[in-house]
Amino acid sequence: MKQDDSGCVLLVDDSESLRRLVQITLEEAGFRTVEAGDGRTAAVLAQDSSIDLVLLDVDLAGTSGLDV
Repeated sequence: MKQDDSGCVLLVDDSESLRRLVQITLEEAGFRTVEAGDGRTAAVLAQDSSIDLVLLDVDLAGTSGLDV
């Protein structure tokens, strides 16, 4: 069931294929998505007040999800 007001999810993972799979799944469920492939980009995007939830890989290349 597709909804337009489910919220916005920030996806953070250094694996592009995994991000794409999760993005497709969330968008089919009615969520808007924003993607980041690294911690630095994620930190910038997370400042956006329209982000409702962050899904973050704990083991990012070059940093850890916990540091982000």
